[in-house]
Amino acid sequence: SQIKLDPSTQIKVGNMQFTIAQLAETLAVSPDKIQQAISLQLQQPNFKVDRINLDRNGLAIEGAKR
Repeated sequence: SQIKLDPSTQIKVGNMQFTIAQLAETLAVSPDKIQQAISLQLQQPNFKVDRINLDRNGLAIEGAKR
């Protein structure tokens, strides 16, 4: 199953906050791609997010299983 984030969910990047739609527009990627990247990482058992990297190529979540 996939985790579904509400469209009003705020994602913090540095000291700025975006909705998924705003972040997708800023990065020129689809909202689905952001949703999928977040979902895949959050579904990992015992996964702790250390860092989320955002750039024009997409979104990368770094962390490790704990």
